[in-house]
Amino acid sequence: MPDAPDYSKYLPNSIHYSLQDLSELAARIGSVDVYDRRGEVVVIDDITHGLSGWGKSGTGLNWAANIVVDPVYHSPFALQLIADAAPGSLTQVFKYYDQVIAAKTGLEIGICFTVEFDYFQMYIVHDNLIRKQNAVLKIDNTNKQISVMDDSLTFKVIDAITPPVFAYGKFHDVKLVADFSSGYYMRLLYDEHQYDLSKYKLAVGGTPSDEHMETLFTLASNGSNAGFAYMGHMIVTSNEP
Repeated sequence: MPDAPDYSKYLPNSIHYSLQDLSELAARIGSVDVYDRRGEVVVIDDITHGLSGWGKSGTGLNWAANIVVDPVYHSPFALQLIADAAPGSLTQVFKYYDQVIAAKTGLEIGICFTVEFDYFQMYIVHDNLIRKQNAVLKIDNTNKQISVMDDSLTFKVIDAITPPVFAYGKFHDVKLVADFSSGYYMRLLYDEHQYDLSKYKLAVGGTPSDEHMETLFTLASNGSNAGFAYMGHMIVTSNEP
């Protein structure tokens, strides 16, 4: 079956007509980032190409990472995470990038939780061969709070979560921004809320191995029932103001 023209949103594309004017392209297919337009988009994954390029791991017997068609957000597909019901069980998905996005980097996702769970964490891992820095956000459903990990490797509470974050079809827009040149967080956007994180230092941990960047997402069950989460898209930005 032939692929779709370059202006298709949902199928594998080939260039039928080249465009130098990106504003015209944006007008034709819609903005790549409808939530927060700051920063330059360098990576977009709207799950339309499945799990290509993703790694996955988990604990427990029934953990999984799948592609599903419901519920979805801006794409016809979503990445489903299932954490086993056993206490302490979790599921991780991650992407590895050979290039390092220097300085001010953002990570945005659309995430939906459909049942009770313990916590969800998203990471930006930055390894420049000298040190390995981690920007880590935790959405803690058990304690009803959001927090970030600082240089003491402990989570600092940013705000309380009300109402509950789990509801079928309810996607939350989340964007974490960090400055890896200064070693500090910058800001967090959580739905309609924005938080200044500039007083928190990034976590430093792990042995530098090779120059790379990772994005990593973890879902943990609460030990009573399996946890379910659906990621509708992932966007990585650079040169954040």
